[in-house]
Amino acid sequence: MGKGKNPAAVALGKLGGKATAAKLSREDYSDLGKKGAKSRAETLTPERRKEIARKAVMARWAKVKAESGVGKKADARRPGEQKHDVA
Repeated sequence: MGKGKNPAAVALGKLGGKATAAKLSREDYSDLGKKGAKSRAETLTPERRKEIARKAVMARWAKVKAESGVGKKADARRPGEQKHDVA
């Protein structure tokens, strides 16, 4: 993180005297989040974006598997798949 300034700190600085927790409105927090997200998106490399996306997909599938019991040897279907027995 040694490159440049912290985008969140810069955004707080732009708010001036309003930058205390008691005085920030929901809109102020929303503006801060939008500024930080835009700045982060501009600095991420395509490889890092892929890595983040892959990690998110793996986390979602792990959650789905845990909730539905998929992944056990006896029942390795995806959620919503029908079991077809071949006689």
